[in-house]
Amino acid sequence: MSLQVRIGVHSGLVVAGEMGGGKTREEYAIVGEVPNVAARLEAAAQPGTILISEETQRLVVGYFETEPLGMLTLKGVSSPTEASRVMRATGIVNRLEISERGRLAPFVGREPELSQLLDRWNGVVQGKGATAHISGQAGIGKSRIARALREHLRDQGTSQVWQCSPHHQNTALHPVIRYIERAVGLDRSASSDSQSGALRDALVRGGIKDDAVLPLFANLLSVEVDGGSPRDERSSLDIRATALEALEAVLVRRPDQYPLLLIVEDLHWADPTTLDLLGRIVADIASLRVFAIFTFRPDFEAPWDTKADIVRLPIAPMTSDQVSQLVTAASGGIAISDEVRARVIANADGVPLFAEEMARMLVLGRAEVSGRSEVNAGHGGAAATAGLIAVPPTLHGLLTARLDQLQGGREIAQVASVLGREFALDLLQAISPVSPAELRLAVDQLVRDNIIRSVRGSGLR
Repeated sequence: MSLQVRIGVHSGLVVAGEMGGGKTREEYAIVGEVPNVAARLEAAAQPGTILISEETQRLVVGYFETEPLGMLTLKGVSSPTEASRVMRATGIVNRLEISERGRLAPFVGREPELSQLLDRWNGVVQGKGATAHISGQAGIGKSRIARALREHLRDQGTSQVWQCSPHHQNTALHPVIRYIERAVGLDRSASSDSQSGALRDALVRGGIKDDAVLPLFANLLSVEVDGGSPRDERSSLDIRATALEALEAVLVRRPDQYPLLLIVEDLHWADPTTLDLLGRIVADIASLRVFAIFTFRPDFEAPWDTKADIVRLPIAPMTSDQVSQLVTAASGGIAISDEVRARVIANADGVPLFAEEMARMLVLGRAEVSGRSEVNAGHGGAAATAGLIAVPPTLHGLLTARLDQLQGGREIAQVASVLGREFALDLLQAISPVSPAELRLAVDQLVRDNIIRSVRGSGLR
């Protein structure tokens, strides 16, 4: 029996939670226009296909190839909906790769950090491996620094980028598997014979002729090989140790790829087995011509963080002048008034990703309203104003995830948001549902999590 699935996807805000009562009670119900549009798109999709709305397409552009279907009239939806059919994944794993295909934002304000990394690279070239930690909040520019280093070293040695994922924290070696798939050029839609052949050819090109390596990699990548893999009678711990040793040998111990720049993005999402593999690499890094760079959020601590010779680069927010340069670049040549620029800079709080996305949203709103080549507070109507106040759709998930990950104080953060961007602690206490002592603990936690900070004496932001 053949099972064919059809899927409809729409993006936006919904009301979610427990609804109803008795036999009609739903613990995780969602209501609103978004699930309705998604359901109608699903009904319009052909078996074996995925239809997405324009809102979703904007979020996944670059990550997937899509085919535009034009405007669809959906039952129960008041206006026609622009839809696209998802064709295939592009293989891109992060936002900066998409930007490279268009126009990457200029490298601004991080020259001292880049200089430190380049200095340490010179030692790697001479034979002394090194480790660097680039830490900072989401959107602060960690990946941009790593990308700039790759650009500087493009003609020196080789590089690898492993991208960790929040959706695969319990999938063993997920970033390693994804890297190998891309390096091999594995086409998951091809036959098993084609996939095993591509894997075998890639290993040969890499100078790996050990017959025992192919079954190991085939098993790791879920690729069937001729005759299947022989049954391994060893314990699971022995098999795991052998696999990690083989991966280490193939990925970072081959002299033909030295000097090697290894970048692991978003290490805070790495699965335990990947952390074990990286721990093995870091332990022997001094004897390898490898520069291992890890990016992660401030609340994460790498298992090997006690090593004294690690380059540690905590990334601070940008200055107003630096953010202004990014706003100019993101505006695509459209003039932005001083008033609008000042409000974008204030709202960005020194986070470059926020500045770029707000500027792009402003420009998009301006173009959709009148096609003018200028954005200012007096011309641009509702679109320009909304661009200054609303959170860009591209940032909704990121900001929501930050709140979801709070150890404590989420309710206080929500209460504080009612007061505005800046507020006094005594005013927060007046409307807070908790005691002064509990409030102080929650505020201290929010400061540690970089959700709020002190401004002008007793004020908070």
